[in-house]
Amino acid sequence: MTLIDLRSDTVTLPSSEMREAMYRAELGDDVYGEDPTVNRLQEKAAARLGKEAALLLPSGTMANLVAVLAHCARGDEAIMGDTSHLFLDEAGNISAVGGVVIHTLPNERGMLAPERVAAAVRPDHIRHPRSRLVCLENAHNHDGGVVLTAAQTRADLDDFVRCYHADNRHDRQESERFCAFGYDELLARDKVSLDIFWLKDESLEDTENLPAPDVLAAEIVENLRAALEQFEGIVEELSEG
Repeated sequence: MTLIDLRSDTVTLPSSEMREAMYRAELGDDVYGEDPTVNRLQEKAAARLGKEAALLLPSGTMANLVAVLAHCARGDEAIMGDTSHLFLDEAGNISAVGGVVIHTLPNERGMLAPERVAAAVRPDHIRHPRSRLVCLENAHNHDGGVVLTAAQTRADLDDFVRCYHADNRHDRQESERFCAFGYDELLARDKVSLDIFWLKDESLEDTENLPAPDVLAAEIVENLRAALEQFEGIVEELSEG
């Protein structure tokens, strides 16, 4: 009987074809950008995801650390699930290396309840860490590998925007400055991970001419829908391949 070990992707061993490919791979100095194999992989990933550039990292833990530090400074706060890999299985590295404060919320079948996320976002105050980042895990390891669908994620994002703007702890100016920001699709051969980040936009300096909250919320939702449509296209392309 053949057993398939699904404990972790780290128990997977390379096939003979993979070993042959590694043996024959063109090599160079990656520090100077002269490794042709790494360059081709990064260019292919960037082109497939519609990004300006891509970066090869040796582990998922390092990739998560780099992703968080790209959005957070020391003392900033990242909101994530209490059973997320980022919280349970990465040695607290975003705090140890980046000085990022971790704020956990209960995971519900891999997802975070939008109303909990909205309530967790702190008002700007000199005594508070800045709520800077929300992290979703997809597929979710400790919740049985559950996958967050694009439709479910879109609906929860809509709910989050409504809950956030309805929260009377946040004044009008702060609500207007709080905006949804982008997607990072981390692509591997057999899976796509989608991390969704909400950031306070430090570039909005002209607070007198900011749009009304309902107008800004509509723009946020529209931008998120467009990004999710791009994500669905990536998933469809990978399925066909």
